[in-house]
Amino acid sequence: MNRIFTCGSQFFFVLSLSLFVTTGCSTMPSPPPSPDTVYSDSGVRKGNVSSYDKFTGTRVFEYSYDDVFEATKTALFRKGFDVSRADKKAGLILAHGSVMRREMIGVPIPFTASAKIIVVDRKPRTRLTVNADSYWDIYFGGAVRFESSANHLGNELMADIQKVLTTY
Repeated sequence: MNRIFTCGSQFFFVLSLSLFVTTGCSTMPSPPPSPDTVYSDSGVRKGNVSSYDKFTGTRVFEYSYDDVFEATKTALFRKGFDVSRADKKAGLILAHGSVMRREMIGVPIPFTASAKIIVVDRKPRTRLTVNADSYWDIYFGGAVRFESSANHLGNELMADIQKVLTTY
């Protein structure tokens, strides 16, 4: 008498199906806007940004400007981002893409990101400021919400940049 569904799993299945039906396509992400419309030439968000949630993080690395610039591009590529602008002279990288989150049941979340790189001093020390903006998150009418997607991505990106730098 093996049953495929137990009473608890049947309830969860029906609940999940009803949430999907009631929320419909509103839970599906749309593509992120162009990073040029989100961030200024200094890498700062423009006033018209209407992202779901935001991350801003700054870190000083004991690496050269060139190394931090290249490591940031590499980390963004590894995350699956398309770099739409990489201006080494201005120290600006703009990117967009969709990132899968484990708890989002395989639905890609659209993001935009900016990175501003500035030389701190000649030691070498370089300051990196990263902005990440999420344009969708699963919330099922406010009943369930996971950790901030932008915060999660921003912290992962900073850690990935450090990992890339350690290979230099």
